[in-house]
Amino acid sequence: MMTKKRKRKLPFFLFFCKTSHVVRANPVADTLKPTSPWQAVRLIFDISWWRDALRLTLQFAPFCIAPGVFMALSGTVTNTAAVAFAEPLRSNPVELTHLLMAMGVLMLGLLLGLAFIVIGFGGWLFRLAAFSLALIQAPSIDHLSGLASDARKAVFKAAIAEIEPKKVHIGAVLFWATLYMLLPFFMLIGCTVVKIISMPSIMGASAVNIPAWAEIACSVIAVPNFIFLLIFSVVALVVAACSPLPPRPAAGLSFKLSCRYILPLSVISVAFTLLSCAIGAPNDLRQVMDPQAVMGEHNPFVRVGNHVWQSLISILLFPLSFTPFCDVLRLPLRDDLVQGKTIEGDGATEIA
Repeated sequence: MMTKKRKRKLPFFLFFCKTSHVVRANPVADTLKPTSPWQAVRLIFDISWWRDALRLTLQFAPFCIAPGVFMALSGTVTNTAAVAFAEPLRSNPVELTHLLMAMGVLMLGLLLGLAFIVIGFGGWLFRLAAFSLALIQAPSIDHLSGLASDARKAVFKAAIAEIEPKKVHIGAVLFWATLYMLLPFFMLIGCTVVKIISMPSIMGASAVNIPAWAEIACSVIAVPNFIFLLIFSVVALVVAACSPLPPRPAAGLSFKLSCRYILPLSVISVAFTLLSCAIGAPNDLRQVMDPQAVMGEHNPFVRVGNHVWQSLISILLFPLSFTPFCDVLRLPLRDDLVQGKTIEGDGATEIA
């Protein structure tokens, strides 16, 4: 007599291994598909959302190793060159030969550091644009996470291939977006300068004693401007990757979307900024709590260690931070992608 075999349940710790290789049938998938910006915000407090977001981030991380390494090299080379330059100056008197050699090492380090920054920054823009495109094209991150591992990898490769010919377009969109950021940027710089010149740990006896109301006013002005710049930068890159509009209208759309969704995106930005400070580097959270103490430190080895750690952890942290932004922006951007619109001339046209 045939007996039906009892299906053996997998242990809980094998759940992620199992779901990373098979298509997952999720009966609550609709609850993880945000239909409004505030629902996208609520999802970041859902453990299922974090499971899906981390799975996608880990799958995409290998594509981000190169820009992360170049950014780590930039900080390492620059700080090492600064140490090599400062070392001969400690002797008294300073020999001209040693001074010239130190200046040569400093210039070489700065040039290499600048080259590594340009390569790393450009690489990050390209990777994050591709990651955003893949997320916006998907109905939800739950849907994309539910695909087989090979299928997800194929989706990311296809997004990278689709972004490849858009590099000039993305650069043009970000150029126009920069013009929108000039006013809040200069306001932020002005408040930062006022704050710095009032810090005895940096300025010493030359520190300016400014009234308490001025410090409060600078904080009130600086914090919203910083948040807006952060939001607008991310939105502009996502729109540049996904919108069929030409560069100038795409920058305008980025500004409108940033203003329309300023409140939910502010909540997301603050949450992920705190997350970045908590795990980005040992000194980041301390700098938020006590900026004067941290800015007054000049240990080059601590700076190198922090920079390298930040650059490497960004391989996971940057794509993870873009995920909730894409959940919010999927609503206004995905329709154009689904309809097959592409960039051409002065507007969007549909692919026949």
